[in-house]
Amino acid sequence: MLERLWRPPLFAELPAAIKVVNAGVLPIVSGAATGLLLGVSGTWYVVANVLAAIGGFAAGREHVTPRTGALRGTWGGLLFGSALLIAHELADNGEEIQALPHPPVLLLVFTIAIGALLGALGARSRGAEQALPA
Repeated sequence: MLERLWRPPLFAELPAAIKVVNAGVLPIVSGAATGLLLGVSGTWYVVANVLAAIGGFAAGREHVTPRTGALRGTWGGLLFGSALLIAHELADNGEEIQALPHPPVLLLVFTIAIGALLGALGARSRGAEQALPA
């Protein structure tokens, strides 16, 4: 099954503008959209989180080692979680459909940890794929 996974170019080989988009813009936009959905629809909030998790795994696949994938995931989790909290606060949709931890900043601990794990798993899957016999 691993040989069928999408294999993106390595992050280190990407042009600077693409690096900024992949490692900065996408997690922020995804987090902001998820934060807006927090006060609107529980179902769409969960869907947005699942899509973000897929993105975190895919971002890890741009790296060769689990360590570098985890670092990328840590950064992405920080940006995603921060944007989620800021967008939710700015939207002021009233009570959130899904409950945030108390204090809400604890969500960052969760998004950073999950981001690091997903990034490491994505990079590990790329490494395992390269180790498969031809």
